[in-house]
Amino acid sequence: MTDEVKELPKTNRPLTYKIYKGMGGKQGCFQFSLLPAYSGKRKDEGAVFIEAAPTIGKNQYDWDNKVIFALSVNDIGSMLAGFTLGKMELYHDPDAKTNQQGSRPKKLSLESGQQAGTFFLRLSEKSNENTKNIAISLQPQEVYILVTLLKSAIPKVMGWE
Repeated sequence: MTDEVKELPKTNRPLTYKIYKGMGGKQGCFQFSLLPAYSGKRKDEGAVFIEAAPTIGKNQYDWDNKVIFALSVNDIGSMLAGFTLGKMELYHDPDAKTNQQGSRPKKLSLESGQQAGTFFLRLSEKSNENTKNIAISLQPQEVYILVTLLKSAIPKVMGWE
């Protein structure tokens, strides 16, 4: 047996930042992924994707009922401002340009907690009579990481880096 470490090939795909809050069978999981600009064949602005899943038991998440929310560069700015101002809400309608407009509204909200530096992050999606709600509490260290990642994502989302 050897202690030699094999070097893995480099990838251009950034890692996902995950916040799990299901130890007590409550709250959920939020994952943040970066899609840089020009990631496909088209020259498009990138985004930060949030995938959130509720818990279905202790350390178990219902990924079949996840909610996905894409943050544009302006949405990232709104979220960063929300960490400073203590509150933020974003609304998206993924079907806005179709005849299904308003059928699946999504809402992302951020609100400061009672303890200094803490926040509540909520994501919801309504479809027909069904509403999915996922919420987690953020501790100061998680807020710091998110702010750092979101700030560094802006030039990448715009293709300026």
